[in-house]
Amino acid sequence: MKRWLAAASLLAGSTSLSLAQVPQKPGYLIIRVKVASSGAMAPATGGPAGPGMPGMPGRPGGGGNDDDTGAGPPPSNGSGGGRPGMPSGPGMPGMPGMPSGPGMPGGTGNSGTSPGDLSAERSIVVMVPYGKIYQKAMVTNKPINDNNPKLTMASLPAEFAPPNSKEGAVALYHDGSSIQIRREEIATLEHTLKVEYGKWASKPDRKPSAYLDFIRDALRADLLDNALQYSESLERQVSDTKDLPADIDAYVKGYKALKAKWNDTLPENSSAITWKSRFGGEATLVEESHYSVICYRNSIPAQALDRKVKLLEKNFKTFYLWQLISGQALPLPENKMLVMIAKTTSDMPKLRESLDGLTMESDSIFSPSHNMLVLSPEATDDLTKSFLSNARNEWMKDFDKDDLLRGTFPKDKLPSDVMKASTIALVLKALELEADQSAISRGTAVQLYSTLKVLPKNVSLPKWIEFGIGSVLNHPRNPGVVNLTGNKPGLTVGLYTGAGSPNYAYLRQFQLMFPLDKEKANYKPADLLKNTLLDRYFESAKLGVDIDGTTTIASAAPAGRAGGGMMPGMPGFPGGGGFPGGGGFPGGPPSAPGGAKGGPGGAGGAPPPSNPPRGGRSNDAQGPPPGGGFPGGPAGGGPGMPGMPSGPGGTPGGFPPSGGGILDTSAGKPVMTKERLEEKARVMSWSLMYYLTRTQKIDKLYTFFGELNKLPRDLHVSKDAYLRLFCESFGLMTADRTSIDEKAFAEFAAGWVKAMNELPPTWRELPLSAFQSNAPAGGAPNGPAGPAGPGGGFPGGPPGGGPAGGGGSEG
Repeated sequence: MKRWLAAASLLAGSTSLSLAQVPQKPGYLIIRVKVASSGAMAPATGGPAGPGMPGMPGRPGGGGNDDDTGAGPPPSNGSGGGRPGMPSGPGMPGMPGMPSGPGMPGGTGNSGTSPGDLSAERSIVVMVPYGKIYQKAMVTNKPINDNNPKLTMASLPAEFAPPNSKEGAVALYHDGSSIQIRREEIATLEHTLKVEYGKWASKPDRKPSAYLDFIRDALRADLLDNALQYSESLERQVSDTKDLPADIDAYVKGYKALKAKWNDTLPENSSAITWKSRFGGEATLVEESHYSVICYRNSIPAQALDRKVKLLEKNFKTFYLWQLISGQALPLPENKMLVMIAKTTSDMPKLRESLDGLTMESDSIFSPSHNMLVLSPEATDDLTKSFLSNARNEWMKDFDKDDLLRGTFPKDKLPSDVMKASTIALVLKALELEADQSAISRGTAVQLYSTLKVLPKNVSLPKWIEFGIGSVLNHPRNPGVVNLTGNKPGLTVGLYTGAGSPNYAYLRQFQLMFPLDKEKANYKPADLLKNTLLDRYFESAKLGVDIDGTTTIASAAPAGRAGGGMMPGMPGFPGGGGFPGGGGFPGGPPSAPGGAKGGPGGAGGAPPPSNPPRGGRSNDAQGPPPGGGFPGGPAGGGPGMPGMPSGPGGTPGGFPPSGGGILDTSAGKPVMTKERLEEKARVMSWSLMYYLTRTQKIDKLYTFFGELNKLPRDLHVSKDAYLRLFCESFGLMTADRTSIDEKAFAEFAAGWVKAMNELPPTWRELPLSAFQSNAPAGGAPNGPAGPAGPGGGFPGGPPGGGPAGGGGSEG
């Protein structure tokens, strides 16, 4: 991101202001729905009121489960639905968590939990932009009372709106437990870009070079319309200018060539009819400008099909603009590209096997031999699938999702039920948009690279290329994931995910694994680069060995059994304060002596490097805004909880993984699960490909791709041969070209690791405690809240008429 965009993301703070104090400007809602193992919504948690079973709660109130920290649940929020709580009986104490092992700091899943509380950490998290927060009566033209309260509402952008609606509006439910909402006072990227562009455009001496920065920023913020607007303005401004700078001249010429053709319909794909017949009589063929889409109209709503088709076309243009702004003018395809939307998610494995058998990534499959992209109708991971099923068949069965997203509510339902269903409807919509964008952003890029013969179709490519090339333009799924922040569970929230923006989850993992701090950097960049280029990370994941250490996986042990992972104290990022020191997840004492403590917190952020502006804007695509650095935050807290050592040789940090690290008790060493090793391989592939696609490296990357296209088809090529081709393409060979220049190779690798570490954070970390008391606005919708359980707890949720439920059992 540009300096101003990073500043908007990192300097903005959270708020718990009452409704009267809420600034009427755009922002984001972060919604977390805790999910039980079955996929049903986890019950609201009760309080630690003695050693008994939880009292029966009122409707939204809750009984006791262990909370996310393993230290016992928060007290009841005091809400009730008219029934008194049952008296507590004797109960069993919570089980201690297993020792933390090393692992990754959250990829696309949720962190592990202690054995005594396997459901607490399972959650669905979405990040939703809103226009404003306001209140409205549940039923208009009726007296406002307990049965017709004022509901807290949020206005939504057009993409969340139901059919025939310009904007959506949704009622918000927050009980601080089963459904948690955090309002972040971050101006939306669209709003921030509009303001910044307006300021710059009003200057009489504005220079055309700044347009390229604005176009790049718009693509990173996934704002294609803005990028097209800036491209048009640039073309007009320089239309009579001679001797343009080379980068502007190349972009303007390339843009003129693109727009002259890309609104035209491409010739038909001759294989579309054949493939449609193979998929049976129910299959339908939908023809668009650049795509022939095979689908099953009886199994996909018209609105969902229309959304997917529009996203295909949007990402088609985004791909070409991103290539152009990166210095590559690519031709358009000769024919329409073939896309298949599977009938059900369960069909995806069968389709994968019947085509090329390649790995499914981001709920999509690309078949190079048939040049066909296959999209899942919705998310395929087990947690989201079970959540969607329960949401539709249980929580939403008496409600219409589109009505709720219009702000239209049934008159015969309890206010608390209406609010809860309305918020679940918003989460469902967010998950649909997220799954589509993730699958299509990756799928269109991979298909275009193959169609345009940038990459060969009939050469078995290294896995790092196959995965990396699609991941650069891929919108990461799940903008919030459960993670460890210091000693506490928290959420890592991605702030922007468009084309050219760093993948926030992978970037965070890379910086934790391989920091520049010499005291923590127990690795050699040249080894990391060689291991990546030779696909050793993917191969070692299959064997269950972490090649950057010496630990081996006990792969037969079940996932989800450890408390979390060891994390080193995170240094203060440029522009942000230091985070608290890391430590073992509080899930029980270590089973082996010598447990390490988390590192100290980082120092405050440093001032930015001094970079001269270009064209009225900063030329530093990643740094903070002009006028000084971001204010440094406080240093992190003290040492973390005791935990297992970070890894052999002091390997920096662990990843708190989805399912948790497991302990190889025979060796007495902490190890990562196989799943986390596979995730590490993806991190390394993405980070290298992202580095290579930066403007200063992309020409040599395409030279490398050209060499791959010269390889004999269907011939096995050794990994060493690929390594040599890479080094030849990037000028890393000796003068006589007989061997790899080890010094040049090491310098190249060091530049890669340094560049990835110097990228500012594209995420926000929030402790779960921040969600327990931060409703979107003050006031419960149906009268005063019931009393909290002993020891303090969550604020009152939507109450009913009866007393609150009793306290829950101790964790």
